[in-house]
Amino acid sequence: METRLADIPLELVLDVIGDLLRTGRLPDNVPDGLLEHATFQQIIEDLTALQEFALSISQGELDQPLRAKGFAVGALKTLQANLRHLTWQTQQVASGDFSQRVDFMGDFSEAFNRMVSALGDMRDQLAQREASFLRTNGELLHEISQREKTEDRLAHQARHDSLTGLPNRLTFNETLTELLGGRRRSQAVLAVMFIDLDRFKFVNDTLGHDAGDELLIEPSGRLRACLRDSDVLCRMGGDEFTAILKGMSDVKPVLRLANRILVDLSRPFSLGGHDVSIGASIGVAFCPGDAKSVSDLLKKADTAMYRAKELGRNNCQLYSADLDAGNLERMRLERDLRMAAERDELEVQYQCRLDPLTGGLLGLEAMLRWTHPTRGTVPPSEFIPIAEDSDLILQLGDFVLQAVCDQLSKWEQLGVPVAPIAINLSRKQVRRRDCLERIEQILELYELDPGLLVIEIPGDALFKAGEPELELIKRLRTLGVQVVLDGFGADQVPLFGLSGMPVD
Repeated sequence: METRLADIPLELVLDVIGDLLRTGRLPDNVPDGLLEHATFQQIIEDLTALQEFALSISQGELDQPLRAKGFAVGALKTLQANLRHLTWQTQQVASGDFSQRVDFMGDFSEAFNRMVSALGDMRDQLAQREASFLRTNGELLHEISQREKTEDRLAHQARHDSLTGLPNRLTFNETLTELLGGRRRSQAVLAVMFIDLDRFKFVNDTLGHDAGDELLIEPSGRLRACLRDSDVLCRMGGDEFTAILKGMSDVKPVLRLANRILVDLSRPFSLGGHDVSIGASIGVAFCPGDAKSVSDLLKKADTAMYRAKELGRNNCQLYSADLDAGNLERMRLERDLRMAAERDELEVQYQCRLDPLTGGLLGLEAMLRWTHPTRGTVPPSEFIPIAEDSDLILQLGDFVLQAVCDQLSKWEQLGVPVAPIAINLSRKQVRRRDCLERIEQILELYELDPGLLVIEIPGDALFKAGEPELELIKRLRTLGVQVVLDGFGADQVPLFGLSGMPVD
């Protein structure tokens, strides 16, 4: 296949022409492909002829023959001047100026102009090829740039919360791991703060998820404003946040920071035309004082946060070993409570409701009591919260319901006048799908009048009830069971919600 002139660098062609003009001969390192190309061969032949002719004229070799042919001395001088100009034009072409043209000397003009045209074509082809390369290179660079932007965006999304834009749990773990590694070398002290928003679920259930999302975004901004630039704030999920505090060798600045957060988060938030007040429960653990690993620090800060909730919320607690001891005690109590029914340690006692004027019996309230074989009487305030945090509350609820119906049946058989007995239904029981069926089955089993059963439902659970829960309450009342609101005033239930509640 013939080598294309455009495939040979223009600089190389011009270098060969330049050497030919300076030395009168071709250099030794001319590529074979160039020498074999017909266009280049014609260029060399034309240049050689031009050089030889110009040389002969400059030496006066043609002076006499031309004079003999009738050329005047002035004409010969003009010819010599033209040839000198032709030599200059040739040198200009060799330097890359393809605008040169000549219109004298007949065949030599044609040869010169052909050479210039061929070199100009070659330059244009090389320019097109370079432009194509630059265009392709630009497209490739753009594609690489877009890919890098996509990778950066995906990397950011993997390490940041999509709602608040804060670093997420993955970033928290990576950052804390890196800081703990550096701490071993510098012996620096740091603290981990676990922040849980109080009453978030109530607002989310009441005003909807959009308001809940906004209630996560705005506190995020307030939290960030409270912290230093060197601190790392992360959203762990739900309404839980963590902060990594560097250089905290003393508890005082941590407590000052926690107090600033509590004050800031206690200011009302405006959500969809409603002013909403929340708070926060904060737990803090130090490294190396409390723990030296990521998981232990997070666990102990979380333990301290739950202690803050137990103490009434909207406060900050520092981790201490006593908290772990309390958790261990709680685990033991839960274990014993699971076996309490099998060991006959549970019983239902009844508290009378009397008419204050006549002293007559209006009704009874069933209360679960637990007598532990070694601890003695365990107060409901200790074991009921443990049961509510687990599925044990469902088992205890079934136990109380069956015990009450059994007692009513026995009193009726003995001819003892009976009055309605109230039992507490937990939030988990209200949300249980087969709750109504269980109550119907037990009433049928003991052949009891449903009017003798009073179901007490927590006020906040009733106010937050969805369609399934409200349907349960309606069917209970249709069955003849009384439904009452329990503990009104203890939970945050707005007064305007009372009018629509389906209670007796």
